[in-house]
Amino acid sequence: MLTATVNPGGTPHVARIDQNVRLADYQCSIARWVTLAAVSGWDILIIENSGHPEDSLLAGVPEEMYQQVQPRVLSYVADPQYTKLGKGVGEAHMFDRVVTEYADDFTRYKMIVKVTGRLFVENAQKLLFISPDINVIRCRIRADFTQVDSRFFACNPATWQNFVSNMAAEIREDSGYYLEHAMAFRVAKAMACGVRREPFPRPPRIVGISGSTNVPYGGFRRLLVDSVGVTIARSRPGLFI
Repeated sequence: MLTATVNPGGTPHVARIDQNVRLADYQCSIARWVTLAAVSGWDILIIENSGHPEDSLLAGVPEEMYQQVQPRVLSYVADPQYTKLGKGVGEAHMFDRVVTEYADDFTRYKMIVKVTGRLFVENAQKLLFISPDINVIRCRIRADFTQVDSRFFACNPATWQNFVSNMAAEIREDSGYYLEHAMAFRVAKAMACGVRREPFPRPPRIVGISGSTNVPYGGFRRLLVDSVGVTIARSRPGLFI
């Protein structure tokens, strides 16, 4: 599941606002994900909440890859009241929308993976193996359980429906309580109910540019920080594990 918003409108806390630039980001990333899906046997769903046309989003995908993967696109226009509440609220509503729109076949999947659509995870194949546990969520979370890295996480359908859905009302960006905080609370709640939280076996190598800061992810320095962070997280509770 790749989340997308080509036109952020007046969404607060977004620095990368040019629609053409954002569209180019999505087209490049989507093409890479579809190409990877072709060799991995994954299904691809792009969910876009500013009503951008499907053919434009898929413009970078080679025809042979498109025919093999048959990526699905769900594009709709989000309620403007959600836009002004912040991008995390809009994304949380996407989490709900995918369940309602694809209720008939949502539960047939063993794992649902969420990725911020403008980003690519270079080592995704090594991170997205199927867990033997039925109820599991795989994510990076701060060692003090205050924030989840919401750019990239995975869980089984039941965990998604029970603990990832219906989260939008809990996000209060104007008070500094973002999607990442709400997700951390949901992960803790899920664990209290018997869901196992799995760390990724190694840090995800995320490449792309942050929509919030307009600063690139990736590179050797970022990889080093992530790798060292896993090692010393117990003494530095703010780091992701």
